Amino acid sequence: MSPRTAEQNQVLREETRSSIRQAAFPLFARQGFTQTPVSAIAEEAGISKGLIYHYFDSKEAILESIFEELAAMSDQAMDFPDHLPPAGRFVYMIEMIFGFIREETETMRLLIGLSLQPEALRTLKPAIDRYNKQQMTILKELLEELGHDDAETEAYFLGAQLDGFAMGCISMGEEYPLETMKEKVIRRYVPDHTTS
Repeated sequence: MSPRTAEQNQVLREETRSSIRQAAFPLFARQGFTQTPVSAIAEEAGISKGLIYHYFDSKEAILESIFEELAAMSDQAMDFPDHLPPAGRFVYMIEMIFGFIREETETMRLLIGLSLQPEALRTLKPAIDRYNKQQMTILKELLEELGHDDAETEAYFLGAQLDGFAMGCISMGEEYPLETMKEKVIRRYVPDHTTS
């Protein structure tokens, strides 16, 4: 058997890091960040505790990596195709966000559980602040292009609505009228848009 290439080693490393994140996220959300020992993450991931430290320096580093992965998923909603006008970019963003709400309900449930823990928030605060500032800047600029005078306030308002839709979907499941809410948001911000 020939030795693995550098590329194969990198793929294996990323797969192991991902399995550690996937094991840690629900444990952090349900048991609490402080109450979850690294040994529990190792057991859930099916690897040794020592091996975890080969991939992450600390439990805090695992939490930060989980946040980075979730932020990257969220970034896709703001990665607009270049050719779209402002209204098209807004509709694209809303379609992506509502798709995430629909498909990743359990991820959002875990994220809310994690966000209610002061110790986890302290660890993530610098990363969350950077991410929120970046996302608000993009949203504010898009709302300005759509003609909103107080785009910053409108961006916060829209963000609060989106959080509410996510909570509704989490609490009511299939009964929540998510598609209707999506169309209502689109009509509010892009009144001329027609759905096909």
